Amino acid sequence: MVREGRLEFLLGGWVANDEACPTFEEILGNYMVGHEFLKNELSLDPPKIAWLVDSFGHAAATPELLKKMGFESLVFSRISE
Repeated sequence: MVREGRLEFLLGGWVANDEACPTFEEILGNYMVGHEFLKNELSLDPPKIAWLVDSFGHAAATPELLKKMGFESLVFSRISE
């Protein structure tokens, strides 16, 4: 499905970063593990688009960090209650 363009991975972290990875080192490690998995198991390049569901909020440094990691686009979203 990925090769056919019917499924796309966004962000590529192993878990949601601000909720499960509170420190800078843990955030980077989270993306490294996730991106290595996509490369080794599915032969995919790291995602270029970051989509973060805003369930608990995000650190102010998140957009800059993702930019420095090479992401081209970032989408924050929150579901209204």
